[in-house]
Amino acid sequence: MHTPDSAAWLRLTLTPGLGNGARRALLRAFGLPEAIFAAPRSRLAAVCGDVAAASLLDAPHATVADLLERTGTWLRERPGACLISLADADYPPPLLHLADPPLLLYAQGRRMRARWMRRGQPSRSWAPASTGSIRRAIGP
Repeated sequence: MHTPDSAAWLRLTLTPGLGNGARRALLRAFGLPEAIFAAPRSRLAAVCGDVAAASLLDAPHATVADLLERTGTWLRERPGACLISLADADYPPPLLHLADPPLLLYAQGRRMRARWMRRGQPSRSWAPASTGSIRRAIGP
């Protein structure tokens, strides 16, 4: 499903000039991406610097806007296609233990949190797989 929430997560992950460390610092400071994009430039700059703050508040670059649109199309047209953010209950717990966990996962298939865990332990019978980049998944 493509929601304003998923659009904000996409925009945050696709904004040029920000690494995952800066993105996580922004999430710690402001909460969800919607709050980041609603924050005043001065508060953003205090967390990630002036250039990154400007990048966040400017209209998305044409390349980013194109990726946002193509990802929206992928989400609407592919059965079971979804985005799973770091704040989502379906986010795979094992990934949270990585030093630099991805902020957003592009997934296709059923989303069932119960499958991640079995009796309090990670399930060995089901796990996410990465088979390519998002550019490959949504087209050229």
